[in-house]
Amino acid sequence: MGKFGRDKRREGLKSNKFKLGATGEYFKEVTLPALLYCTVAGVFTGILISIYGFCAGWLMTKSVWLYTLVQNNPAYIPVLYIALIFLGGLSALLVKRIPEAKGSGIPRTEGILRGLLTFKWLRVMIGTVIGSYISFFAGLSLGNEGPSVQLGATAGEGANDILRSKYAWRRYVTTGGAAAGIGVAFGAPITGIMFAIEEVQKQFNPLLLLSAVVTSLIATLTARLCAPVFGYEEFFFGFVRHVSSIPFDYIWMLLIVAIICGLMAVIFNWLLLIKPVFEDKKYAQYVKVILTFLIAGTAGVLLTDSLGSGLVLIKKSALMQLGVGMTFGLLALKMLLVTLCYRSGATGGLFVPMLAIGALIGALTGRLCLIMGLPEEYYTTIVILCTVAFMGATIRTPFTALILLVETTHATSGFLGAAVVIFVSCIVAEVCMRRPLYDRLLDKEIESYNKDKPRVVTTFNLAVEAGSFAAQKYVRNVLWPSGCKITNIERDFGGFVPDGKTVLLSGDILHISVDTHDLVETERQLSMLLCSRKQKKA
Repeated sequence: MGKFGRDKRREGLKSNKFKLGATGEYFKEVTLPALLYCTVAGVFTGILISIYGFCAGWLMTKSVWLYTLVQNNPAYIPVLYIALIFLGGLSALLVKRIPEAKGSGIPRTEGILRGLLTFKWLRVMIGTVIGSYISFFAGLSLGNEGPSVQLGATAGEGANDILRSKYAWRRYVTTGGAAAGIGVAFGAPITGIMFAIEEVQKQFNPLLLLSAVVTSLIATLTARLCAPVFGYEEFFFGFVRHVSSIPFDYIWMLLIVAIICGLMAVIFNWLLLIKPVFEDKKYAQYVKVILTFLIAGTAGVLLTDSLGSGLVLIKKSALMQLGVGMTFGLLALKMLLVTLCYRSGATGGLFVPMLAIGALIGALTGRLCLIMGLPEEYYTTIVILCTVAFMGATIRTPFTALILLVETTHATSGFLGAAVVIFVSCIVAEVCMRRPLYDRLLDKEIESYNKDKPRVVTTFNLAVEAGSFAAQKYVRNVLWPSGCKITNIERDFGGFVPDGKTVLLSGDILHISVDTHDLVETERQLSMLLCSRKQKKA
C-alpha cells in the first residue's frame, strides 16, 4: 500500500472513530446493552448458585453423617452398598440421557464460550444440578465449583433468552455468567473475572472484561443479599487466621516448594488423562459408574476424611492436624479417588479436589521445610501456597491462582513469595511439556462432538454493514466464530492485512479464512456479526 493509501486509511479511521455523536452511539449500542444483559445474568446466577451451593453443602454434610453411622454400625454396610449401586445406576442413566452433564463441566463450558460446542441451557442446568447432587450424596471425591461454572454459563444463556438479546451478545453474557459462577462459589468475584479471561476465553478485550466484571460483581452482591437464607462464605480459607510473609532468607525454600508442586501437577494430569483398565469399551457405562461409586463408598467407610471434595483436608492440612503417614496415605488415596470419580463420567468438579490435593502436598512439603530450618510459624503459609500453586500449575492459570490466594484469605502481605511459588510451579509444568488439564479435556470433548462431521476449509468474502455489531469495532474486540481468521480487508483505497487494532468500517469487504466442522452454523454466526438486519434469536 502506498503513502496516499495509508493516509486515506488514517483519515477514514479518524472520521469514523471521532465523528460527532460516536461516543453516545457507542454507549447506546454497546455499553448500555452490556450493562442490562449482564446485570440480569448476574442476578440470575447469584440466586441460582446460592441455592445450588446451599443444597450441595447440606447433601455433603448428610453424606458424612451417614458414612459415620455405617462406620459405627457395620451391619448397615450391605444397605449402603445397595444404595450406592442404585445411585451409581441413576448417575449413569442421567449421563446417558444428558451427556452434557458428564464430568466437571468446565472444559465443555470453555468449548461453548469459544464457539466450539453448543448446548441447550435448561437441559444442561437440570442435568448438572441433579447429577452433581447424586455424586455429593454418595460421597464421591468431586466438588461443586466446576458445576457452578457450567451453571453460571447456563444462567447467562437463560438471561439471553429471557431478554431476547442479539446473537452477537450471547458469548459475552454467557462468559460473564461463567465468571460469576466461580466468583459466587468461592466468594471471590475478581477470581471469577480473571478465570474467565485467563482460562475460559484465553483472550482479552474491553467488552469481554466489562461483561465479566458486571456479571460477577452483580452475582456476588446478589449472593450476599441471599446470605441470610442460604449463607455466604466470605473467605474460602477463613479458618486461616494469618498468612505470613516468608522472610527473604528462606526464598530458596520457596523454589523447592514450587518445583514439587509443578512436578506433582504433571503427575496428576497424567493420572487423569491415561486410560484405566476399567474404561475398556467392553465395560458398559453403568458398570464403570457403579464400580466407582462402590470404590468411593468403601473408602468413605474406612476413612471418612476421604469423602467429598476435600474441604476438611485443606483445613486439617493447614492446621497440622494430620500425621505424616496419614498425610501420605490420604494424598495417594485422594489422587486415586479423584481420578476414578472424574473418569467415570459422574457429575462433579475438580477445582476443590485439586486444592485439597495441593493442601496435602503442602502439608508434606511444609514439614520438609521445617526440617530444613524454616520456623514453624510459616508452616501454614507453605500449605496455603502449595494449595493454590498446585491448582495453578495443573490448569496453567497463575494469575487466577494468585488472585484466588489474595482474595480468599486475610492475607495482606506475602505477595512476592506467593508469586514465586505459583509462577515457578507453572513454569516447571510447562517445561515438562504437559498441556494444561482443561485444554486436553476440551480436545477430547471437541473430538467426540465432531467425530461424525467432516472438516471443511474454505473462504468467505463478506461485507461489514452499517449498524452491524462489528461495525466501528476493533477486530480484536469481536468474538469471531471458532476457526475464522480475517486474512484481508478491501476498503475504498485498496486492500490490506488487518491486525487486532484495525477498526472495521461500514462497507469493508472481509476475506475470512474458515476451518470448521459446521459450515452452515459458522456462516450464520458471521452473518449475525456483520449484517445490520434484525438478528434472529440463536
